[in-house]
Amino acid sequence: SNTTSMTASTNSYKCDVCKGKGLVFINNDTAKICSCREQRKIDRLFKTSHITEEFTKLGFKNFSLEGKHSSVVHAQRTSLAYVKRYGELKESRENSIALLGNPGAGKTHLLTAISNNLLQKKVPVLYFPFREGFDAFKDDFDSMEGKIEQMKQVEVLFIDDLFKRSATEFEVKTMYSVINYRYLN
Repeated sequence: SNTTSMTASTNSYKCDVCKGKGLVFINNDTAKICSCREQRKIDRLFKTSHITEEFTKLGFKNFSLEGKHSSVVHAQRTSLAYVKRYGELKESRENSIALLGNPGAGKTHLLTAISNNLLQKKVPVLYFPFREGFDAFKDDFDSMEGKIEQMKQVEVLFIDDLFKRSATEFEVKTMYSVINYRYLN
């Protein structure tokens, strides 16, 4: 019976290359990190980003520019340039991007495409949908302080639909606190 369980566990490795060790041995003296470790790190970043599975499918390739206003074309080009230049932008004071416009213009799609691309490059991102995020605080007040601290500290904060509808004084003060902290730090 030991042989059977050994065979079953051998076949259950998530990675056939390293057999779950995270290292690939080239010879007795040399090993290299398996590519599955990098993928696991990316998978963890996606999970902690709070980007929904449906949103992970949004990218630049499936953003249609057909029949779009020139401002949307400009927003798409700016978003793509932001991802490409992120390494140098993140060290500058002008390291933010905001997309403003009418509903349905594609702002969320483009910002999600930016986030998904940055996550693939192992850049931590946190997605915070303004209205739903504050509604969740009402349901789980205990988690609010930790979430706000996470919003302050994460490398890239993606706030969706900021002040799309009227905000309470508490919401305005909280967002000011987060944005001002990030601006100063």
